[in-house]
Amino acid sequence: MASFDQSRRTRRFRPDSLGPETLENREVMAASAMGFSLPDVAVGNFASPVAAWGQPFSFQLQAFNRGASSQAEPLAQFPFAQSTARAETKANVFLVAGHGPKQTRVLLDTVDLGTIAQNSMKAPEVTVTLPATPPAGFPAAGGRFRILVVPTVANQIRLPSAFPNNGASYSVPVKVLPALPQIEFLGSNTPKNLVPGQVFLPEIKIANVGGANVNTQSAQGPLKVILVASANLDYNPADVPVTLAEFTIADLAGLNTRPLAGGLQNLRAGRFNNLNLAANQATLTASQIKLPVGATPEESTYYIGFVIDPDRTLTQISDQAGIERSPRLIAPRLVMPNSAYSTPESIQLASADLFPNLPYKATSAGVITPNTAQVSPHVYYPPTMKILPVNYRGIKYKPQGWI
Repeated sequence: MASFDQSRRTRRFRPDSLGPETLENREVMAASAMGFSLPDVAVGNFASPVAAWGQPFSFQLQAFNRGASSQAEPLAQFPFAQSTARAETKANVFLVAGHGPKQTRVLLDTVDLGTIAQNSMKAPEVTVTLPATPPAGFPAAGGRFRILVVPTVANQIRLPSAFPNNGASYSVPVKVLPALPQIEFLGSNTPKNLVPGQVFLPEIKIANVGGANVNTQSAQGPLKVILVASANLDYNPADVPVTLAEFTIADLAGLNTRPLAGGLQNLRAGRFNNLNLAANQATLTASQIKLPVGATPEESTYYIGFVIDPDRTLTQISDQAGIERSPRLIAPRLVMPNSAYSTPESIQLASADLFPNLPYKATSAGVITPNTAQVSPHVYYPPTMKILPVNYRGIKYKPQGWI
């Protein structure tokens, strides 16, 4: 009997007791009339989520040759002969604005991927330079566009299709930003509990989430970050705060050169990376510092925090948008005397005689044999040292060995 509760495509005429028949998926090998396979290349990409006109733009290209020559090839029997399924591949990169048949395309670059062997993949990271001005039909800062990657292979087999971009891939929407950097604080190693006189090694992690590198404004000098001690939470140069450490960096790539899977929606998850820093991230470390100690408890109570670009020499995207920078210290920490902590003067190095090195004593050797008598075993560990039995005065102990 037939199972007529299924759709027409998946209907199988089998007894109801056996249920619908399930077949595994089958794929036809890309074989030619000669009896051997030809290359079949498809591409994918991970693009940077932001871009700026006239600036570099990076994306990771993934080109996979699905051709697999599983049959004997008459022409591949000669020495040094290559498979006919190999693909001499190039990829055309287009800028795309809009959707559907009315979309606007501009050829940006052609990437030579070389030879991709059968059933193999190449995943290079490609960096191209966008036009200095937006092409006709493309948005300025604030708009979005996509990139389209189309593979071209000379001897690739393709069946007639209603989709001319078969094997190609679109990127996630790319947001167009001004050609300026935007520095953002990611974290630091400043301890939460601080007392005057404490010594530590300051470190800060920053990121450039703008559409251009920091060195695009190299005439204004490198980017500077300072760690200051201030009587309040706001940074005011007129109050003459104490500069504890200074960090400088000559260049830092923008988010436009960081390919990111998922685009902007996964940017936050991509910031917490403790293994390898991304292209737009940097960790700055200064020399060891000692927190100031005041003459009175009031003078020993203050805040420390970071200030990015204290001299305002770097023009950022927020500055161009008219957003005033906040004077609040970044990652502030309160420093105050605490009786639970020892004063720096009372800390001394302990004598090495108080912690002698105990000599190593090897355990005595013994032979461990299985319990063939089938009697209640006693635990011997080490073998020559007898400890409590399994059941001692009504208290059961877990055996740790056998004899």
